[in-house]
Amino acid sequence: DAGEELLNNSFIIVIDVNDLIDMEEVYNRMQKNSKTTITRTKNGFKATVSTYVFRINFNDTINAVFWNDLWADASTPDLAIRKAKFDTYKFPVTYYTRSTTMVEASQYNAGQSTAPKVQATQEELLLKLLQDGMNNNLAVIEKNLEEFKVKSAIFSTHPLEAKIGKKEGVKTDHRYFVYEMVQDNTGEITAKRKGVV
Repeated sequence: DAGEELLNNSFIIVIDVNDLIDMEEVYNRMQKNSKTTITRTKNGFKATVSTYVFRINFNDTINAVFWNDLWADASTPDLAIRKAKFDTYKFPVTYYTRSTTMVEASQYNAGQSTAPKVQATQEELLLKLLQDGMNNNLAVIEKNLEEFKVKSAIFSTHPLEAKIGKKEGVKTDHRYFVYEMVQDNTGEITAKRKGVV
């Protein structure tokens, strides 16, 4: 049952990087619109990073095909055939949402008073740009989509404890909202925010 629940909440995330330019090009673009000379103090990159989310349509028909024709474990006699079918099967997906952010990974040039003692390489800056773009977009997606929110019951209040951790991305500098499920006279259940941890 837990596996079926996971399959029904399966998503594909695609990261798209657009208008990737280095800081020299940023300064060139700024200079075109300026009457004064632009001081070129940084090196690095700037880009627009979009994150697209697609949902796998795991309906009853796909469910039947999955369990009857594609599912296998080590004891399945036709394991190779099932693996080949799984690898070539076209699961239907639908567009779900997207988030876009402008992101910059730069550092002050050597010789600047605020420059790092050791300059990051171009590869390190590109990796930081991509990671920051993904993190920014996923934070927006996790905040806005119910399926991406961390949900767990609080089982102790002194100290406050819930069974979530690293796999949910819990970090000491993150804030989490605590909700209480409240039922009104008509039987409708709504989430009321009770605090922040």
